[in-house]
Amino acid sequence: EWRHSWPRLAPDGRHYLFHAASTDSLERPLILASLDSNETTVVTKNISQAAFVADDQLAFVRDGKLLAQRIDIKKGTLLGEPSLIADNVSYFYPSARAEFDAANGVVVYRTETSRGRLVLTDRSGKSKVIDDQNLFDELSLAFSTSGKRAAVTVLERATGLGDIWIYDLERGGRDRFTSEPGLSLTPVWSPDDRSIAYAWAAVGSLPHVVRRSLSSSAIETLTPAGRFQFPGSYSPDGQTLFFSSEDPKTRGDIFRLDMRTKKAEPVLNSAFSEWQPEVSPDGKWLAFNSNASGQSEVYLQSLAQPELPRIRLSTNGGYYPRWRRDGRELFYMSPQHVIISVLPRSDGDWNNTNVTELFRASPDALRYDAAPDGQSFLFVEGSPGASDALFHVILGWR
Repeated sequence: EWRHSWPRLAPDGRHYLFHAASTDSLERPLILASLDSNETTVVTKNISQAAFVADDQLAFVRDGKLLAQRIDIKKGTLLGEPSLIADNVSYFYPSARAEFDAANGVVVYRTETSRGRLVLTDRSGKSKVIDDQNLFDELSLAFSTSGKRAAVTVLERATGLGDIWIYDLERGGRDRFTSEPGLSLTPVWSPDDRSIAYAWAAVGSLPHVVRRSLSSSAIETLTPAGRFQFPGSYSPDGQTLFFSSEDPKTRGDIFRLDMRTKKAEPVLNSAFSEWQPEVSPDGKWLAFNSNASGQSEVYLQSLAQPELPRIRLSTNGGYYPRWRRDGRELFYMSPQHVIISVLPRSDGDWNNTNVTELFRASPDALRYDAAPDGQSFLFVEGSPGASDALFHVILGWR
């Protein structure tokens, strides 16, 4: 067991409940323990954290439904069938987090009824909807190297788990790419479009980097599990994968992974957070985000001459740097959801640039990616449900 969470003292003052997570299973057992004994009992599995809505009733979420069920606290067993309290309660299965609490017949909860859209927009801001029937992960969106397809994580609302799907942007339609138990995030296409690297939060682990060929179901582990790790981009020859990782001391860091030896080395690991590594098409520059200024800004670091100081491109906040295929234009999104174009005034001199605001995206935009030719942009959008921002309260539950 690698994680214990959500402790809750029982009304008798002696027993308590908590969740356990093990490294080889996606099961989330709810454990009953005692302050004066080492014995534990599995009450049930695969539910959210629990709360006592009454001395003999336990409230919990399963698949987005807030339920109440009688419990024999001495035996650690649930009795009878659960009763429905509310639908569409915000819930994230991997951590067992659910946004509710209950005590003495009072229940408070928050719903999750947001809608998602996948939108393709040209440089003038004209948009068309690709998909508005699913909920999308805000971290996961990537054009293929050819620009004809896109890999996107589609979420299951009831659990928060998700798989990567590949959308055909020319002919329409989509196909599931991953189906392993867990959560698949941040797809990155190889330069030849034959494989996708992505972060996989597998059974009982934090997201780490794996790779799968489009012609195979076999998963190749690229980095060991243990920290939050997300792939960013490949070098032009496909021999190096840049990824971000969390460190307790230096926070967000950027590493390069040699695809032949599977050895990783740090590229940026300052006292500030660096993330979103994007290698230029000629392999000479690394664009990335950093909060060294106090907010997220877009920077360039020379890979050819790493001793040179980094260049800050954004002036008032910026996210998600993206290169045009020829390397002569770079895009990012401002905090106001404006897509910004940056071009060097002279060939290759990024210290002296022209900056242009292309268009303002929807305020619901969570993430974007730029097509390789720089002529279109794909957005993941998410809009909350009408009452998701409210706390819903029930009194006198019995």
